[in-house]
Amino acid sequence: MNEISVVEKIKTKKFHRELNGYITFEVDNFLEELVVDFENQKANEQKQIELLNSQIANKNKIIGQLEKEILELKIKLGCHE
Repeated sequence: MNEISVVEKIKTKKFHRELNGYITFEVDNFLEELVVDFENQKANEQKQIELLNSQIANKNKIIGQLEKEILELKIKLGCHE
């Protein structure tokens, strides 16, 4: 009976090593996917920020132009300060 229990222990240990290896592999893959997803999301957010900054700059340029035109009209009408 001792021989059988030793063989069973060896099989059990081998199974546990294989199971732990599989779990480690799956966890590593999952974490890798999370990192890639996070990096992609971060890159997309950075692109959105750049787009918004560009839109803000364009609107500020338009506002500046409108303010200049308003001042010119006030000067023409004699309403400037």
